Amino acid sequence: MREISLDKNYLTDFILSIEQDGILISEAAVEKDFHVTDALVALSGINNDHFELVFCGGTCLSKGYQIIQRFSEDIDLKVVRRPGVPEISKSATRRELGALKDQATQALISAGFTEAVPMPANNNSYIGYVLPYASIGAEASTIRSAVKVELVNTSLLIAPEPRRLSYLHDSLIGKNKHETSMKCVSPSETLIEKLVSFPRRLSRHLTNNHEFDQNLVRHLYDVHQIARNHPQYLSDTQKLKSVLMDVIKKDLDKYKNSDHLFASNSIKTIRDALEYTASSKVISDNYRSFVKDMVYQKPSEVPSFEESVNIFSKVFNDLSIQNHYGNGELMKKLKSSGIEANTDISSILDLDKKISKVNDGELDMK
Repeated sequence: MREISLDKNYLTDFILSIEQDGILISEAAVEKDFHVTDALVALSGINNDHFELVFCGGTCLSKGYQIIQRFSEDIDLKVVRRPGVPEISKSATRRELGALKDQATQALISAGFTEAVPMPANNNSYIGYVLPYASIGAEASTIRSAVKVELVNTSLLIAPEPRRLSYLHDSLIGKNKHETSMKCVSPSETLIEKLVSFPRRLSRHLTNNHEFDQNLVRHLYDVHQIARNHPQYLSDTQKLKSVLMDVIKKDLDKYKNSDHLFASNSIKTIRDALEYTASSKVISDNYRSFVKDMVYQKPSEVPSFEESVNIFSKVFNDLSIQNHYGNGELMKKLKSSGIEANTDISSILDLDKKISKVNDGELDMK
């Protein structure tokens, strides 16, 4: 089983030294990040004729952009078609994704993850790994001694950005050393995905007794950090409104048979879930526990639960469909066509391309 070549006493001393600077993080988190980074280095070296890997999710926000100061223990990668490569048939796609799966498996094994066994699904559109390792330091109950890796075949809504990746250990001591570089999903797109994912999954838990991941409160923290500290990723409001609609439509297509409430009225479902969140003691306790265990910001800089929920809700409301379709006069036009303000987004996606003309008075909705 894989083990990092680092002295345990050094790791303990390192944690104590950064604590003096107000940085609170566990030995287990720093140790696991070595494995996470090494896996990313291995996967970044894959050269496939049809597909490329684009780093995404919370780990990307932390390692790729340094936007959030929390430990994220899993690797999420989007498998996207290379620019300029034409579309291929379903059978050819399955075959090429299978080749990518073999490349990823071999890359991980070569990096020392000898127990890398692919878990494919949906004709290789999903490829998962659980990479166990032997811990040398003090274990933490909130951190698994295994790196979870997920590769998902999809498309991007915003152009990715190349970013350089470093060990968390090196970043914390200000060491300017980069282990590899990868294309990373734009924080703008990640933010939109989080705006939909958290309330949708919470609603599913509340209405269907679906298992709820208590660490989903990470989305509240992440959205706050992007919106409050990096507003440039929210500057193109019209673009983000369109991206929000596209993300919701993707989820509608994916969960239409398993999440009937979301499928019947996605916008209202999200808003109801956020309203519940704001008054939920259980979720607020989850949030406080999460930031205590996983966030290594100085305590005085960590946003409160109330701050994070308020920012999250504000960003969603600013970008949601009512605002996308303009002011009261435009909503009257929509209603005159039999479309209510809270109508599910799937019923009016075909109107998206007409919006600018409506706002300019060039198109009559009646």
